[in-house]
Amino acid sequence: MAGPADQRSFEVRPVDAMCFDDLAVILNPGGTERACWCLAHRVTPAEYSALRGEQRAERTRSL
Repeated sequence: MAGPADQRSFEVRPVDAMCFDDLAVILNPGGTERACWCLAHRVTPAEYSALRGEQRAERTRSL
């Protein structure tokens, strides 16, 4: 059974320019070209298909 020493906590907060790189590590830890950046439900299908690699990161940053 897990005890108090095994419990972990985290803080959820909005992403801003100061912590965007932290979000990048979570959404694209391997730095791959095909990372989705959780954009599929935020942009049109055409825009999502057109974005590649760093373009997806920059589009996420602009939101």
